[in-house]
Amino acid sequence: MRKIFLSLMSTFSLLAYSVEPLSFENADELSAWRGAAVISVEESFHEAASLKWQWQRGDQLSWTGPIKFLPQSENTEDKALSTFSFWIYNPKAIKDSFKISFLKDDHEHCYFEYQLNFTGWRTCWVSYERDMQGKAIKGMNQILLRAPQSSHSGTLFIDHFIPSSQVDPRHQMPDRQVPFVNPKVVVNANKHWMALNYFSNQKKTSFSISPQSYEEIKLVHQRFLELNDKKIKVTQKLVDDISTKNKKMILEKGKAVLLTYHGAIYGSTVKKKLLEGQLSAKDYTAFMLQIARAYQVAGTVHKLGLEQVFLALYQNMHKYAWAAGSGLGTLHHLGYPFRDYYPAMLLMKEPLRKAGLLQQAFDDMYWFCGFGKVYEDFETASYANIDILNTTSMGMLATALMAETTADQAYCLKSFQVWLNRGLKTAPGLKAPLKADGSLYHHRNHYPAYGRDALRGISPVIYLLSGGSFKLAEENHQQVNKALYMMRNYCNLRKWPLSISGRHPNAKGALDPGTYYWMAKSGSPDGKSKIDPQMAATYLRLVQNDRKYSRPFNELIKAGFKVESSPQGSWSMNYASLGIHRRDDWLFTVKGFSRYLWGAEIYNGANHYGRYLSNGHYQLMQPSEDLDMKGFDWNYLPGTTSMVLPFEELKANVVQVDEFSGNEELLISDQTFSGSLNLNRQGMFSMLLHSHPKYGGDLRAFKSYFMFDDMVVCLGSAINSTDKKNNTVTTLFQIPGEVKEEFKSKSFTDMKGNTWKIKEGSFKFSSGVQISPNQKNDELENSLYTKVWLDHGKAPIDAGYEYAFRIKSSNNSFTYELLQKDNEVHGISYGNKEAFAISKKSSSVNSKLFSQVNQACILMSQQQGKVLNLAICDPDLRLYQGREENQYDQQGIQKEVSIYSRQWAKNESKSSQVEILLKGEFKLLTKSKSVHLINGNHLKVQCQHGEPVKLSLERLK
Repeated sequence: MRKIFLSLMSTFSLLAYSVEPLSFENADELSAWRGAAVISVEESFHEAASLKWQWQRGDQLSWTGPIKFLPQSENTEDKALSTFSFWIYNPKAIKDSFKISFLKDDHEHCYFEYQLNFTGWRTCWVSYERDMQGKAIKGMNQILLRAPQSSHSGTLFIDHFIPSSQVDPRHQMPDRQVPFVNPKVVVNANKHWMALNYFSNQKKTSFSISPQSYEEIKLVHQRFLELNDKKIKVTQKLVDDISTKNKKMILEKGKAVLLTYHGAIYGSTVKKKLLEGQLSAKDYTAFMLQIARAYQVAGTVHKLGLEQVFLALYQNMHKYAWAAGSGLGTLHHLGYPFRDYYPAMLLMKEPLRKAGLLQQAFDDMYWFCGFGKVYEDFETASYANIDILNTTSMGMLATALMAETTADQAYCLKSFQVWLNRGLKTAPGLKAPLKADGSLYHHRNHYPAYGRDALRGISPVIYLLSGGSFKLAEENHQQVNKALYMMRNYCNLRKWPLSISGRHPNAKGALDPGTYYWMAKSGSPDGKSKIDPQMAATYLRLVQNDRKYSRPFNELIKAGFKVESSPQGSWSMNYASLGIHRRDDWLFTVKGFSRYLWGAEIYNGANHYGRYLSNGHYQLMQPSEDLDMKGFDWNYLPGTTSMVLPFEELKANVVQVDEFSGNEELLISDQTFSGSLNLNRQGMFSMLLHSHPKYGGDLRAFKSYFMFDDMVVCLGSAINSTDKKNNTVTTLFQIPGEVKEEFKSKSFTDMKGNTWKIKEGSFKFSSGVQISPNQKNDELENSLYTKVWLDHGKAPIDAGYEYAFRIKSSNNSFTYELLQKDNEVHGISYGNKEAFAISKKSSSVNSKLFSQVNQACILMSQQQGKVLNLAICDPDLRLYQGREENQYDQQGIQKEVSIYSRQWAKNESKSSQVEILLKGEFKLLTKSKSVHLINGNHLKVQCQHGEPVKLSLERLK
């Protein structure tokens, strides 16, 4: 039989060593074994042979050789654990186990029990130090297998026997054979992939189900069939092609059943050899889905053949450990390549029932999608995981419909609905997935790439459940729509800016228009409209010039919906430390970071030079603009204040800092002041920049951006650095292309039609060929670029700048007034508007409207006759107070820590009270529990979550 492995994009470093498994293809391998074992070709996991052990009660089978165990502290890989592994075939399940002991010179030091409650192939990864009983020591040289005690006799086949290998401590998976492995998996960040045994043991909840629910199941199932109707034309040629492909898949013998992540148990060289030419589970299950879809529309003459092929594929994978209760050593990132498995199985429900395999198939689906998670207590389950929403939510729905009886289906669907409603509420702190401001969380930050995929996965599920008693609750539906609404605002047309691209700043990240279609079809959150008008209008704008979407486009046009105009206005997303400003067809964004939100995600092989992506980086995006990042100089990100480093110094040194994280860099600051504010379609952003000390330089700056109509005013002060070797700069822009004449004046128009005026700062210019390394593979690339920056010199002390620009405008009139620019306060006025960034409690604020503020905050105002409109924000998310001492070493210097290890990340944002002493006497017009006015001039505003609080006052005198 040819087996299956999961092909996944590995985000973790491969082991630099290789471990050759004992695969029993060579008779010489028997010399190290003692006991009633022979090499056999009856069963094998890989290649042709395995070790056959025909045991009697009390028998022992031993192997002698160097185990090569190393304590975790001595392993060559960061945080890796020495781990034992083997594959084992059991012809008959028994309620017993056998003991595996590890000895040195005949003295036992550690052991574990392996359950034999299965039929077919299984494997395990068991770490010596964490998972076994006893205490492993260096120099162990014997492994002893003791036969089960309750049964008289039996047979086992062993393959790919690995005495010890170094494996990432997050990747060993507990299952029904080794339930004791990796006990912390139930609280770790990869729980959603790895805790399937825990999920399967959850006690089911009781629900009352209305009679109408039974009828609604038919509608859900019918929609599911329509969703999977791909208009396949079943011909004899298609059936012949499927039969040929099937023979290649299941008739060849000696191929390994592996996830890509199983490579960690073998090491890089052996892993490559094992995986070459293998089938991926993605391809395998996609083939199953192709057959299942063809079966739905095939005539009688073809149905039987398709049914036989499908059942053979299913039984083959079930034999090779794709069965309920099996963890295959690890199932890290299972959802991505396995998503086609679930709809394929549901589409073939009747053939599986006819073959007597329906309950087994349901059990397998239930296990691999982790359906039991719907019954977990909310205190431990928390909110929905974005990976699961993306890859497995449709699988969970298919599993519910796979239940044998209508009553069981209704119960499972109700359970699934409750889980969805619970999981899609606004989550506290840095928990995923949804925030009130529309941020989509993964890796403990706003992460559109993962958020897009989650919405793409869950939106058709929401549609399938819509319009009846299984529908998503109104508040949850609204929150999903809010996330999509904000994605519409920070993307232009579909692409999002580099600063929120995570570890992939390649200028290719983009939303999925199909998500808006499915949410339009899901109806309005209140259930009053069968098609949501906002989602429909947005979808039409996103796809109006794309023939790929012509059918759903015409469907919505015929239903009376119209293409919306490009978004106009300003928006704040302070759980992303992001400001958004739009006019005409352009988008302007600016991004920061703080002690809560990391500034850049860097992996080995991704975003090596992106350290400055959140140093106040702004980006101006046109809807049709395609950026090519070749030759882009990562020292000069527009808007940022940075130290210009040689690329070998700018490149991140990525390490695994603890067992909560992988090989990644997610540096945070020690500052709390970073956020944006908006009022009446105008906006601003401000941050206190302080670089993490990992790379030295101690860069600090106070930076503010004021966005009024087509004008952006940029202020900087308190710019300090201890780097005496490299210049500190603030970059205005870096634009692809070359100009023939140098910008010599401090007032100029760039190649994109933007007009600039520099009022303070040493102006520098370059245009021509740039050579820089590729952010993924470090290969040098070149292209033509023009850039302008302000040079603050080496180790600047309290340097500053002031410049402004008008977007897509030849107007060189900059009619703002600078009210204040010092090391604590930035403020400007523009017509009847004022905007202030107050980074610390200040007794001196040069405002026409207020004289004192009690704490750091951001304020905007607009005077309209006697009415004063205000917007106020405390950008501090206030997830914890004071200094977190375990972030600092004995010298008081901040250390690199994993964001996943921070307990405060789960905390709810605490509120603060901003108090403002107004100039004059006012009457409060806004009715809100968070706003109070005392004595006509003492304004108290309750702030939380970094959200803008907006209010109106009437001037009395």
